[in-house]
Amino acid sequence: MAAEGAELGSPAPAQPPAPKRRKIEPSRRSRPPQTAVDKDKVAASSNSSVSGTPLARVDLNKVREAKIFAVLQAQHEGCLGSFKSFDSLFGNYLVPVTPSDEFFEQIAKK
Repeated sequence: MAAEGAELGSPAPAQPPAPKRRKIEPSRRSRPPQTAVDKDKVAASSNSSVSGTPLARVDLNKVREAKIFAVLQAQHEGCLGSFKSFDSLFGNYLVPVTPSDEFFEQIAKK
């Protein structure tokens, strides 16, 4: 009926406290600081577009030709405004540039 060793008039015995958990200390092996690891990751990712692939040599003539082709294609499609081109790992891009009043003033002075 009641728990063994407990009398009818006495309160139920308290449960034993749960065992305390100890914090596990990290190993004392020398480890580079996290910032050094992050810098290595950034350097590795900036050196190649996909990890594990060899770096490709960039032919500057092909880059120039690609820029000229992009400009000609934009003009053919009706882009009459000013634009700047820039390269990225994924290709050449043209960005439209809205001329400011200062730009027109400089042209007028010439």
